[in-house]
Amino acid sequence: MPRLPDLDKQASCPRSSQSCYAAPMVVLTAHRARVVLADLDPCFAIERAQADASLPRIDVHVLGPLPFVARIGSANQSFVVNHASIKVALIPFKQPVERSLELAAEQWCQRATAKLTAIGAQWPQPQREPARHPLTTAEAAQLLGDDWPALQAWCEFVGAVLSQPPRWLVQTDPVQAVLLAMPQIPAHLQSSYEFFLRLSNGIGDGTAAPLWLSQLGFAADAAGTLTTVPTPSGFCALVQAACGRPAAVMPRLQRMSWFLAWERPWLLAMCQGRALINMPTPHFYRAVRTLRLPQMAPHHAGLRRSVHALLVMPGHDLTLHCLLQHRIAQADIADFGHQIAAALATVPGPLAPKPLCAFYEDDLSTHCQDLWRQCAVADDFDLLWVEQRPRIVSVLQHRLAEARQLGRLGAWLPTSAGPQA
Repeated sequence: MPRLPDLDKQASCPRSSQSCYAAPMVVLTAHRARVVLADLDPCFAIERAQADASLPRIDVHVLGPLPFVARIGSANQSFVVNHASIKVALIPFKQPVERSLELAAEQWCQRATAKLTAIGAQWPQPQREPARHPLTTAEAAQLLGDDWPALQAWCEFVGAVLSQPPRWLVQTDPVQAVLLAMPQIPAHLQSSYEFFLRLSNGIGDGTAAPLWLSQLGFAADAAGTLTTVPTPSGFCALVQAACGRPAAVMPRLQRMSWFLAWERPWLLAMCQGRALINMPTPHFYRAVRTLRLPQMAPHHAGLRRSVHALLVMPGHDLTLHCLLQHRIAQADIADFGHQIAAALATVPGPLAPKPLCAFYEDDLSTHCQDLWRQCAVADDFDLLWVEQRPRIVSVLQHRLAEARQLGRLGAWLPTSAGPQA
């Protein structure tokens, strides 16, 4: 098969493809272009669609009886991708080709243009950043309902340790949702362990992040550290409004006698699509302050990690388990949960849950971060999830096998006890 032409050396478009230029504005990304055009005509299959982050263009490589490249990107502007203009142009090979094949390629470009035009209304431009307004403590208490006691106790603890409690905000677009503006944690109380997810290490690496995150109630500073997070009820409401469906993993505040959940109850909750936001009891908060652990933390790494974890809740669990995974297909979350719950029911001992916790904590979170980094818009996640699902399924099977092995090894040990979810 002849070598594909060099796009950068093809400055002009042949006369036969001029009809491909005229097209209305649509929102397009590399992933969407590939999915939309892949089934247009089996004679001209999409080899790949690649976006160049530094240039306003997408290249769609097409193979068929007449290998050619549908070029998107030039001085002539007709499409829109991420606020940059692009165009479709047919670039045939230099050697002579049959007119019938050239016409077939031209018609393919025309159909591609028509299809992209027809679906353009389904992918509107992102909305502006939503407005946010301060709330008094009394107003926040009235809006939060059952979540208020746990969040109030946490806010009082943070305020006592840092001398500045979190601030309450309300976001009214597209629905009403209560948010928390996080206080700045001084360096001597921060830990090298990332209890609080930095968006620059995860979803924030993709171009889809800034506006999409603001729609869901989040905000971050220039370093990528989260400065504002939604409350659990606010997150659920904003995801439902933005996606038109509930989040695949939904947060739930959980009062704990300690600030870490027991493995089996935590796993069983995740299997049901509920992420426990671990909120210690007021008694635990008082004990931490009475023992002067915040004052001792700068001199002890273990205490510093513990105090840091307390100060950044509920942001840690909400971001790590809910923000990254909220667009996963609910059927897949249910399937994963069914398999993990079945493993928990059949493997004894306290060791078996460890690899299954690692699936949610490490494997699935890392997989979702990888997908988000590739997203030009939030909807790209849905396409990428379907394509790359076999990879995470394979990881789950490995973790299930590991759990069975550890379960047999630890069968003589008592089962972990702890508060039920």
